[in-house]
Amino acid sequence: RDLTINALFYNINAKTVEDFTGQGMDDLRAKVVRTPLPPMQTMIDDPLRCLRAVRFATRFDFEMVDELKSTLSSAEVADALANKVSKERVFTELNGMLLGPRPCDAIKHLHSFALLSIVFACPPLPELRSEWADESIRIVKAIHATPKNLSGALLRIGAEDLACKASGFECMSQAWRRLVVLTAVLVPLRELSVQSGKKALPLPEHVVRVSLKGTIKDAQETALLLETSSELKTIIESVGKPDQEELELKVKAGYCIRKAGELWRLSLLLARCEAIVSAGTEEGQGADSIDRKHTDLEAQIVDKWALDECWKLRPLLTGNEVSEILGLDKKNKEDGIKIGTAMKEMMGFMLRQPKPMQATRQDAVTWLKATFSS
Repeated sequence: RDLTINALFYNINAKTVEDFTGQGMDDLRAKVVRTPLPPMQTMIDDPLRCLRAVRFATRFDFEMVDELKSTLSSAEVADALANKVSKERVFTELNGMLLGPRPCDAIKHLHSFALLSIVFACPPLPELRSEWADESIRIVKAIHATPKNLSGALLRIGAEDLACKASGFECMSQAWRRLVVLTAVLVPLRELSVQSGKKALPLPEHVVRVSLKGTIKDAQETALLLETSSELKTIIESVGKPDQEELELKVKAGYCIRKAGELWRLSLLLARCEAIVSAGTEEGQGADSIDRKHTDLEAQIVDKWALDECWKLRPLLTGNEVSEILGLDKKNKEDGIKIGTAMKEMMGFMLRQPKPMQATRQDAVTWLKATFSS
């Protein structure tokens, strides 16, 4: 077996626990993770066991014995994991960690054992910094250390529900915790791409789909968070600038939220954690200032701009209705372009309204005639 605590059997006839290693029950009571045989032998026999050790340790909040830690940090184990285990099996264990009660601790363990860059394997690229995993872990730590009141503010969690949570990180659903930690590891890879046939594939997508053999949904949602958190960062930096009109800023925020959909709050939380890491501070005045900027933007999005559910908006008019109102022929090339432009700009018009979700069809008709009637 891989671990002593995983080698316990219940005898249904005798109604007793059978501990064939002679250590399992003691280790269970002591909250210790160890291998029944010498750790190196256990890991080389099946290198996936190094990930299982991390998963069990973080699932139960147990401590790994020093000999096991030393083995997991060895080059032999890293090489065996990289070359002898299928990516599908690795992803299954990683997914178990991310869905467990302590996904951030699991990622920290992988990093401390120099296994993070093995699991999230990147092709050799000259522009890829060797220390990218160090930056990843800093963002993961910032997410894990998110104050409870900040999570409550950014995620709009009520005081009663917030009081039941042990930490800010636990304010998120299991699915959101999994997604934001997975995305956080990929942040340093955001601007890089790898050649895939005739086209360039974003490196984060390559890691999820090729290195991890993850799902299409994981690739799509991590890409979405990486893109929209970066856009929100730009919006936050633009707030209060004299050359930035508030209405145009509102439209930018609206398009960003529409892109992120119901994940926009998670994007804002990720943007905050990236800002904390970039500033080199996790607490104190610097962090307070960063937190205030992000909570202020959230309040502006919800209370002033009424954009929090704008991702649900649909155009108030159809293409056929635009064609009929403007007296255009869809079969005519120039008219077709004009209809397409009107449909594209209609969403911007809706986002500019004081309450976009309450804009009416008549509002759209009036705008359309004023803007496109010749």
